[in-house]
Amino acid sequence: MKVDIGPERTAIVDTAQASPRQLEKNELESVSMNTSAVVLPRGLPGGRFAVCTSWFPARASGDQRSIPDEFHLMEVMSRVADGSRVVYAASRRSDGKLVTLKMSKELVGPEDRSETARKEFDTLRGLEHPNIARALDFFSYPLGVVLTLEYFEGQSLELAVQSSESGRFAEEVAKRFFAPLMKALDHIHSRGMCHCNINSHSVLVDGHIKDLRLVDFSLARGVSDKIQAHEIMYHDYAAPEVVLGDFSHASTAADVWSASLCLYTSLYGKLLAGPTPSEVLCEGGDSIGSVSAPCADVLRQCLSVEPAARPSAGDVLASHWLVAIRSVTCRHSGP
Repeated sequence: MKVDIGPERTAIVDTAQASPRQLEKNELESVSMNTSAVVLPRGLPGGRFAVCTSWFPARASGDQRSIPDEFHLMEVMSRVADGSRVVYAASRRSDGKLVTLKMSKELVGPEDRSETARKEFDTLRGLEHPNIARALDFFSYPLGVVLTLEYFEGQSLELAVQSSESGRFAEEVAKRFFAPLMKALDHIHSRGMCHCNINSHSVLVDGHIKDLRLVDFSLARGVSDKIQAHEIMYHDYAAPEVVLGDFSHASTAADVWSASLCLYTSLYGKLLAGPTPSEVLCEGGDSIGSVSAPCADVLRQCLSVEPAARPSAGDVLASHWLVAIRSVTCRHSGP
């Protein structure tokens, strides 16, 4: 049930309770139309209450539990602008284990984040791999759903590159993350899946660039499953056929493009420029000349305009540039 207050449909939620209770209109002394406001309920003890313009009761998408009872929230790792999804580092009260909580509010309309989160959980449970974030649990809480993931001590590839001494990785350092990234991708593709959202934010690396996790499988699809262009979040990393709308299905070739653009960005500290990034490569720009010939070959092939011309993740792993380090990449790298 929603309570209409002012021009927007708004619910007032008592956040002081373990299971937040929606207040009725006649219980309120005053209302401030903010996303977090203190209001004084008539006849009730004072406390903190929140005005939630997109609050809906949680659906039966798992056991409904109280986050404060089970977890100690430590810090916000990321959030989307509208506040509908927040990722926290947390410790589990039962055993002190560090975990990552991906909390999504349930929305009514075209974006049902609860269903997306459930699909992500199911996808990750079927993709066990040392370089893929491991899903531990899925449950609902009064405002939405929570996907519990393993905690990884690291940062996004983007931040790692930006914080490096020269603002870019040396080629040997770039190899250390790119090999396990392609191993993860090869594993995903061998299971008939595509990630569909690889970018410098969805690749996490440790402080020494010796361990890696691929995260954010919210857009993952089966190979050849339908996907719409508007669903793609990071167009800067999307393959040309995706940007131009010349596609309607998920493809492994588009994943290879995105992963290889992560490699390029790490080597040069910036994205490729131009209407089509691969055009810069085809023109033989001096940026490619600053890396070894085997590395340049991998970049040119993986960033080919034609999807059919791009190698598979397995072929990239077998390339001359990577084959020498296949046994010594990340300490947790899988086969």
